[in-house]
Amino acid sequence: MLAERIKEWPTEWRQEGFKKGFKEGFKEGRKERREELLAEGHAVLIRELESRFGPLPLPPETRQRVTSLHTYKEIIELSFASTKAHTLAALGLC
Repeated sequence: MLAERIKEWPTEWRQEGFKKGFKEGFKEGRKERREELLAEGHAVLIRELESRFGPLPLPPETRQRVTSLHTYKEIIELSFASTKAHTLAALGLC
């Protein structure tokens, strides 16, 4: 009985390792995708700000502030605020 149980251990360990690896890989994939989507959101917001406030490239501090936004909510809120603001300074971006 014990001998049979010992024979099963390697199979159980492999299965547990597979499950753990799958969970970690899935979690890492979700994190990477979230980062990609945030980067896309940052890029869209920067283009929107350039369109709204002039064709010249945005000041580096403005780009830094935009790319430091960590949530979609922050990006969307700044996007909405930009439709009413008359300057980048009014948005706190200069």
